[in-house]
Amino acid sequence: MDDFMNKLTVDCKYTLIGKFSTTIPKIELIRKSFILQTQLNGGVNIAHYNARRVFIDLENELDYNTVWTQQRMTIEGKLMRIQAWNPNFRPEEETPIVPIWVLLQGLPWHCFKEEFITPLLELVGKVLYLDTTSIKRTRATMAKVKVQVDLTKDRPRHIWIGLDEEDLSIGRWQSIEYENIPHYCVYCKHQGHMIGDCNFKIRDEEFKRRKELGAEMKHMNKGEQGQQRSDHKQNRAMEHEEQQHQNTKEGNNQQQPEQQKEEEWQVSRKRNNKIQEEKIHKTVWRPTSPHNKMSREQPQITAQQTGTLNITNHNSFTNLNMQEKQIEDT
Repeated sequence: MDDFMNKLTVDCKYTLIGKFSTTIPKIELIRKSFILQTQLNGGVNIAHYNARRVFIDLENELDYNTVWTQQRMTIEGKLMRIQAWNPNFRPEEETPIVPIWVLLQGLPWHCFKEEFITPLLELVGKVLYLDTTSIKRTRATMAKVKVQVDLTKDRPRHIWIGLDEEDLSIGRWQSIEYENIPHYCVYCKHQGHMIGDCNFKIRDEEFKRRKELGAEMKHMNKGEQGQQRSDHKQNRAMEHEEQQHQNTKEGNNQQQPEQQKEEEWQVSRKRNNKIQEEKIHKTVWRPTSPHNKMSREQPQITAQQTGTLNITNHNSFTNLNMQEKQIEDT
């Protein structure tokens, strides 16, 4: 399956993407202007993709490198940026693969050859071509090379040039300079800015911060509601406890008069019993002398003789059982 997909991509190896900053002009005008500005050696096919992009299919590597390394052109007064195409192309993203100039200051004179520089810069990227002065060796201070680089990868600043095939320690460090490296944001995957200045990242972080703040506020509100419910329960428990205490107090207050009445009744009863006992003590039967008996009986005899009944005011004895019964009834 991988081999089949690779064969499919072979036909698109010289495909580029033209991206306009605004809506594209008419496709006929794009084709005409493009051909006039590029002066291609082979043919070209330009196809409309969407409102801001076109696909550009070239026929050979020379034309591909020539057009791609221009990076931009103006068509009908509108800027079109030229980017590399790859099988993983997505319209909402931009490729990190770009061509840049690499300067090799002080490169040994006998090394000004593409067959030497190409493997030398493998760690940097794919060598596309040398500039005209480097090819013609008309500038001895440095070699200037167009290299295809990946902006998401690190680029070396020095590289070792071995001058002896048998002894690799013999050689020199060659400095590498990069000219006009475009910015690339790994967050939104667009060229022109770094991640620290990405508006998409700032927007997403602000949205995330607000979401976290909202969740935190919701959690706090839920905690406050739980605390309020807990306080409400506690207050209800305290009110219930106070109510019980009040009821107990009122019950005690109601029982206290009853107890007081009971105590007063007991005191009154004891006092009445004491009075009755004193009365009983005073009315207890006592034996009387015969003289006193005769003196009390004499009026009765006289009354019988006369036919009248005189009831005495005092009994000679007291019925104790009767008195006790009266006391109990009291």
